[in-house]
Amino acid sequence: MGEQVADNTEMQLTTTLKENNGKLYAVTEGRAQRGLIKNEYLPIGQSLVYPKKWGKKEGSLKLVRHFIEEQNKIIENAKERIDKLQVLETELEKLNID
Repeated sequence: MGEQVADNTEMQLTTTLKENNGKLYAVTEGRAQRGLIKNEYLPIGQSLVYPKKWGKKEGSLKLVRHFIEEQNKIIENAKERIDKLQVLETELEKLNID
């Protein structure tokens, strides 16, 4: 095997979404760790691992915005389901069967 020449690692931070007494917090680990460079940084569970060069603010915002987007999708899907159920309810009410 050949020796790896390129450095494909970077310093990374981890920010986690935590809840305490009903309030949410974005908590960033104190120390950066070396990790592989990725094309895309996506949250896994309640945490996001991201390049240290982003800074704590940008990393925290990306994590929070991801959850906002995720919750908005859930709301939109629920509204669509309710609309379909209401159409079915109306159709069933019009039926003359027992």
